[in-house]
Amino acid sequence: MTTLTIAYEGNVARASAEPAGDDLWVAPAALRASTGWALEAAGLCRGPVCVPIPPERRTEF
Repeated sequence: MTTLTIAYEGNVARASAEPAGDDLWVAPAALRASTGWALEAAGLCRGPVCVPIPPERRTEF
């Protein structure tokens, strides 16, 4: 496990992340706690804003 620094919209947050090859995976609970974004059926959401996940990649999340 490693600590990831996330910079977004003028904010800086930290979250635990798991290295996997060239990727860093953040657990859904850690993502929500650090950024307010949550993995939902509609995609990655924060409040009323959702970014859809392509159907062919949903199993990765």
